[in-house]
Amino acid sequence: MTRRTLFVHIGTHKTGTTSFQSALAERYYRLRARGTHVYMDDLRGQRVVNAVPTAHSVLRPSLRTPSRRAGVVGRGGVFVRARVMARMHRFLADDDAARFVVSAEAFCFARDDAERARVRRLFERPGIEIVPLLCLREPAGWRRSWTAHLDRFEPKFRGSPGRGRDDIRGDWYYDTEAIRDFWSAVGDLRVIDYDAEVAARGDVVPALFEAIGEGASAPSDGLFLNRGSD
Repeated sequence: MTRRTLFVHIGTHKTGTTSFQSALAERYYRLRARGTHVYMDDLRGQRVVNAVPTAHSVLRPSLRTPSRRAGVVGRGGVFVRARVMARMHRFLADDDAARFVVSAEAFCFARDDAERARVRRLFERPGIEIVPLLCLREPAGWRRSWTAHLDRFEPKFRGSPGRGRDDIRGDWYYDTEAIRDFWSAVGDLRVIDYDAEVAARGDVVPALFEAIGEGASAPSDGLFLNRGSD
């Protein structure tokens, strides 16, 4: 059996994720013809590259994420996870694919053992190697940009932000070692230095395309989206 690769792009937030997902969507059929299949999630009846519902199916229900507070996704549960898992397993069963790509920065919220077990049940399939892709940026800039992003959308959120590890504004969120440890236990983690890529090339997206083996398909015009809080 030929071994295939599943690239799970896990963010973090404010590291070019929206730009990467937009580029994947624009090149969806071109990539598919080359054997790279991009997962399209179902969000309120729309097909989207940002796998928000899938990521939230593995997260602890008490976590107060922006998508949950905005009413974009619910708290999930056994039946939601079963439906998401069946959809993912159908995607990963496509024998025409050499590479699979799933992208959602909400995956970087996952930290505990129960979440890791759900991630493994979601992604582990015979003959498929899991390669998590993590983008990290300089801590002060990351915190400043993420905080400004949350402040901008706070008026649209419902309820409280939670307490302790349920509050995504907490220091726990910025614990890069915890993120590394979590995903290193899932697959062969690859880390991209966001600041170095932007300094060298003005854009992190080409490095992400290179990481999935599709450097020739990467945009070359410096695509930045969702940067209003930088």
